[in-house]
Amino acid sequence: KGYMDRLTKLADKYGIRDKIVFNDRIESLDKLRDYYAMSDAVVYPSRNEGRGRSLVEAMAMGKPVLASGDAGLRDSIETNRGHMGLLFDPDSLESIVGSMHRVKNNPVLREDLALKAGKYARAELDIGPYAKKYFDLYRNLASAV
Repeated sequence: KGYMDRLTKLADKYGIRDKIVFNDRIESLDKLRDYYAMSDAVVYPSRNEGRGRSLVEAMAMGKPVLASGDAGLRDSIETNRGHMGLLFDPDSLESIVGSMHRVKNNPVLREDLALKAGKYARAELDIGPYAKKYFDLYRNLASAV
């Protein structure tokens, strides 16, 4: 609760409270889809969480992800298929805001990242391909023993 209060006060201070949706918990899948649909991008500022569910959901919904470069997210954002989003320094407000402005003010970049993120999520992060990768990995490891 304290963290949410601090975020809300910060948004009020900068006059952007009406532009941001703060949710501690989203109870329905339909509501979750609505929030993703209305967003230009998803900001993932974690310092210590890796590829979490919300990152995969955002990509699957075709949203560019703006993520911390600290949390082991680089492999999800900068892939062999290209960039799925932008990385920022989580300790630098200028870096975070700069990434947000860059995506908000550049519709070509935003659409490119969104398209790549959606394709990547369906091809690499969907449960079928993801499970197959792990199955193949374990089979190869078992056959090497």
